[in-house]
Amino acid sequence: MLKLAEVEFEDFRIELNEWMEWKSKFYGTNSLEGARIDVIYETLLELLTPLYAVYAEKDEEKRKVLLETFKKDNVEPTLSNIETLWNEYGHKEYLVGDEITLADIYFFSQINDVFARFIPEFELDDHSDLKTLYEKIGALPRMKAWLQERPVTER
Repeated sequence: MLKLAEVEFEDFRIELNEWMEWKSKFYGTNSLEGARIDVIYETLLELLTPLYAVYAEKDEEKRKVLLETFKKDNVEPTLSNIETLWNEYGHKEYLVGDEITLADIYFFSQINDVFARFIPEFELDDHSDLKTLYEKIGALPRMKAWLQERPVTER
């Protein structure tokens, strides 16, 4: 698509062994943890579909109504589901085990990027354990550095 649109890009590819090495860093220590990471990731991913309607709405009043419905019907139940999964998985240091995984990174990204854009007043106050996890991830030196140096996206 990019070539058809005459957009310049770098076609960066990695070998399968490089992918497996990278994947293993954030995909748990075994297949059970990998499956649990997938469940949390997919649970969070389901938030995006109803959010598209909010994003696409041009009428500000309708957009406000859609956003309130999204918060009530999607955000709160999803966060409660994440808490339930975390408890079922043993409520360790991170969402799946004692090491940071894709599940934690995606959770942080959803709150930090998506919610901040569409629900700037959003707080995790009703989800104290998730709030603590969010703050912990954001305070990791490499995450903190990336957040400060990354380009700002307006979309």
